[in-house]
Amino acid sequence: MASPKPNTLGSERPRLVQAVMDAYLRWRDECDELSVAYSRWSVARGADAALAFEDYTEALDREERAAETYDGLIRQAREHRAFSPNAPEAGPIERTGQEVPAWARW
Repeated sequence: MASPKPNTLGSERPRLVQAVMDAYLRWRDECDELSVAYSRWSVARGADAALAFEDYTEALDREERAAETYDGLIRQAREHRAFSPNAPEAGPIERTGQEVPAWARW
């Protein structure tokens, strides 16, 4: 079994972790805005529908950009093992020995 890769970020780790968290929160905000825009578009009629659709597509673009930013930072964090500096390649295991739920795995 290969030994775990160490965290390769050194003093840059806190900055990357903060950037990931900020990107996640931005993405969640954009998801909320997208949901609101979709709701407005789904009930709009007549001339309002065209404007509501434009707002929806703009919200969709913003959500996509936020998701891409978050994804890029997560990939960078994985590459440098920023969140699990001593985790084995197979994925993180809590110190208690309990397996991390599937939704929380890298």
